[in-house]
Amino acid sequence: DVSNFIFQFDTASDNLDVNYLDKIEELDNYLKNNNKRIRLIGHADARGTEEYNQKLSIKRAEAVKVKLIELGIDSSKITTTGHGELEPIAPNDSKEGRRQNRRVEIQILD
Repeated sequence: DVSNFIFQFDTASDNLDVNYLDKIEELDNYLKNNNKRIRLIGHADARGTEEYNQKLSIKRAEAVKVKLIELGIDSSKITTTGHGELEPIAPNDSKEGRRQNRRVEIQILD
C-alpha cells in the first residue's frame, strides 16, 4: 500500500536518497494505474529552529514531487505541505528517533 510509504532524509537535507528509487517507481506506477491524487507531507526532527524545520519539511515534500514529475506524473495530481517538527513519530532525544522523524509521508486523496 503506497500510503504506507515513508521517504526518510539525512539531517538538514532535502536530497532524496537513491535507495528510495524503487519506492518512487512503485508510487509512480500506482499513480499512473489508479488515477489518484496525493498529498506529500514533509516532516523534520526537532534539531534547529521551528522556522527552519518548517521550511525544510516543505523542501523534502517538494523533492519527492519533483522526482515523480520527472517520471511523468502530472504535477496537478500532487500537492505538498510541510509539518516541520510538529508531528514526530518517535522521540527526538535519540539518533534513531530523529532519523524516523525526518520523513515524507504520502496521503491518498481520491
